[in-house]
Amino acid sequence: MSHRLIDKGLGYIDIHLLMSAILTGAAIWTLDRRLNETIQELRLPNGIGRKA
Repeated sequence: MSHRLIDKGLGYIDIHLLMSAILTGAAIWTLDRRLNETIQELRLPNGIGRKA
């Protein structure tokens, strides 16, 4: 899986959350616009437990 996460305005903790979700399939609940856009781009489960 090759995704460019640099220059998206995400911080270290955001990247850590994304990587944890990728590895475990866990959903991320967030109100952060940039993080939510990246979650949708990566097609990770959103806070409702569905694919974004």
